[in-house]
Amino acid sequence: MVTKAHQRTSLILRCFKCRDHVLLYRAFVIYVRPILEYNCLVWSPAYLYLINKIEWVQKSFTKRLNGLSAVSYSERLIWLSADSLATCRLKFDLVLFYDIVHDNIDVDLPLLDIVDPNVTHTRGHSFRIIKQQCRIYVRINSFACRNVNAWNSLPENVV
Repeated sequence: MVTKAHQRTSLILRCFKCRDHVLLYRAFVIYVRPILEYNCLVWSPAYLYLINKIEWVQKSFTKRLNGLSAVSYSERLIWLSADSLATCRLKFDLVLFYDIVHDNIDVDLPLLDIVDPNVTHTRGHSFRIIKQQCRIYVRINSFACRNVNAWNSLPENVV
């Protein structure tokens, strides 16, 4: 996946005569990011070396854009008004949590226990998810467990 995405980034940089970084990054978003984000709800890397490997494609592409080679990666993302791929995966997960909680998607997840919204609570929003105890590493990185804390920390107006 990383090799195919990197090949496409090189192809984009070779084929476009224009060196406008906004246009080139838009081509990257259209042609390369779907490869890197494909099925990220099911397969989200847990190991740091895999996360860095996937993020490396975007880092190397943005570094090769004109005028951005001397700037740090976080500043390049701000300059391009972009998110890191890890942030995009988190956003995809939170959107799927939203769809499941609000019954937009009919998914039966036995690991996903939602607090009853009619019960009065003192903290958080009314759609909190109870975090299950996970002992097995595979389950810790499953969809139902990996972003529960991020979902529960969202403010009420976002949920």
